[in-house]
Amino acid sequence: MGRAPTVISVAGKAAQRDVISEHRAGRSNAGNWPMESEALAVNADQVRDAIGDAGKMGVPTDFNLKTGAPIFTSRGHRRRYCEVYGFYDRNGGYSDPQRA
Repeated sequence: MGRAPTVISVAGKAAQRDVISEHRAGRSNAGNWPMESEALAVNADQVRDAIGDAGKMGVPTDFNLKTGAPIFTSRGHRRRYCEVYGFYDRNGGYSDPQRA
């Protein structure tokens, strides 16, 4: 196995890799948060209603105004949102949303 490069090409320009951020798996500040979920998106016309409803359900959630995708700030936020609305992750682990 070779050594990973520290400088990579992004859109034709040289960029410095942030190896520490790439290896933060399992922490609340891992590189995939905040996360937008296309699978749980609502119609873009319903975003305002979805924001209000999520707040009423006790899981305040922002949504992408153009795509209608909910924006989860952490793994726990995603789990609480999914469980309140009855969604679950079929391939998830112990801390992911579970089937009721």
